[in-house]
Amino acid sequence: MRYKIFSEEEFYDAVAQRLLNTEDLIVKDPARFLAGSMDAFRFMMERIGSVKGKKVLDYGCGSGWLGVYLAKQGARIEGFDVSGRLVEVASLRAEVNGVSHACIFRKMIAEDLEYPDQSFDLVVGISILHHVELGRATYHLQRVMKNGALAIFIEPLGENILLNWARERVFIVHHGLVKDKSTEHPLTYHDIHAMGRNFAEYRWREFQLFSMVRKFIGDGLTEAMRLDRLDEWLLRKFPSLKKFCRLVVVEFRKGQGEEKIIRR
Repeated sequence: MRYKIFSEEEFYDAVAQRLLNTEDLIVKDPARFLAGSMDAFRFMMERIGSVKGKKVLDYGCGSGWLGVYLAKQGARIEGFDVSGRLVEVASLRAEVNGVSHACIFRKMIAEDLEYPDQSFDLVVGISILHHVELGRATYHLQRVMKNGALAIFIEPLGENILLNWARERVFIVHHGLVKDKSTEHPLTYHDIHAMGRNFAEYRWREFQLFSMVRKFIGDGLTEAMRLDRLDEWLLRKFPSLKKFCRLVVVEFRKGQGEEKIIRR
């Protein structure tokens, strides 16, 4: 069977239409949006802490579920995405969840953010940095963050050759559509360091060695099999295995005084 291969914007416009036709827009349980990344998400939320009263940038907002989830906790959200149709879904989702007064979603690209300097207390993103040109995007990310602000992302880690091969050749169908993967570049340690040099502090933590199967068998079964516990033990005992993990959570802190770098 031959599939049409969609460009980035075409693909996400098509995804948006499918979401409008099929998806319940209410945001309750984050797990249903995360494709087996709930462990990394829990860690990200622990690092973020309370968002009440904070101005937050939903970086690559997609259908807006993350921004809406944080708005329900008292954050003021602005979000952007390359797909104008997904921005429409995000705005509708905010309205359906009763937080449209706290959410503004716009069509925009990471490499040319239109927000004023020092606009945000917090920046959050899930599976977005590997879609962008990191040099230009990092410049704008740093520019729109307030002094002392945190930016935190959950990203695919690109150090596992076999996993990268599978991403490019096997896992190419999403939402029943085939996406052009040539513009995607899972984050490497080199990428993390290159971005981190623009910030006062940066750190990262790898997730999902054997427990990467949670993407296919779900969070509940993975945790029942204690694969996450096995990963924790193996990665602590043999740190060289970290590069084979599926995901990485990356944090960048904008300085407000003397600069320092945190590497992990």
